[in-house]
Amino acid sequence: MTSSLEDNPERIAGTTLSERAAEIYASVDLTSPRGMPKYLRVCRMIEEEIAAGRMKPGDRLPSELELTQVLPTSLGTVQKALQALAERGLILREQGKGTFIAEARVDESKLWHLRFLKDDGALAPVYAKVQSIASINRVGPWADFLGRHSFYIEVRRTMSIDRKFTVASNFYVAGPPFWELLTIPEEEFDVTSLRGTLSAKRFDVATLRAVEHFGIQPVPAEIAGIIGVAPDSVAMTCDVIGYGIKDTPVYYQRYWIPPNPYRLEAGARIP
Repeated sequence: MTSSLEDNPERIAGTTLSERAAEIYASVDLTSPRGMPKYLRVCRMIEEEIAAGRMKPGDRLPSELELTQVLPTSLGTVQKALQALAERGLILREQGKGTFIAEARVDESKLWHLRFLKDDGALAPVYAKVQSIASINRVGPWADFLGRHSFYIEVRRTMSIDRKFTVASNFYVAGPPFWELLTIPEEEFDVTSLRGTLSAKRFDVATLRAVEHFGIQPVPAEIAGIIGVAPDSVAMTCDVIGYGIKDTPVYYQRYWIPPNPYRLEAGARIP
């Protein structure tokens, strides 16, 4: 027996499907030939859950059969909806593991760095996810560029390149002028472009140019597991320093890049 959304509170991504999602699904007239197809209504419901932050990157969806028990629709409709969402990069389907909410895809126009090229010359898609945002007191190469401050803000991200390999990103800014980064709700944080977060109204700090420095460095143990290389190995690094008005230091960023078959377009691309 197929139950409704309300009397079978299946859990998506650790939380029950919201009443808001049910309202979205029920808002289109199925009897009208001009109405939205059922599979698009399922897509829209899931999109609304993602936009509202009730489904987050990495969260696992119920199985197709479980969804047919939650939603008043057929297995074929659910499969078509999930396929459409996967093609748009909103979900990731892994054989034997399940279906997951995908990391945010970086708009190609925002890619100043990490411009990996496929064999046909097309840009490889990049999917970003923030792992942590923290205040730190330790110093490193970021302090040499940003200057000495009482603390720094460190943003750690992972960047999935074409779903084939992972790049680790550590991003640093001076703490005192950017302390509010620690208070920004996750849904307001521009995970795909940290420069976008800094240039927003809250900070209004524009990055006018950036310089890249490439090298080969020993990989720290905590990074090795992220990018999939053996401990005590080496990997390519790309250190990026961003400048603002009058060449004021704005940010320091380091990418850890594992061996991979893609070509990397060097040189910061400034839109």
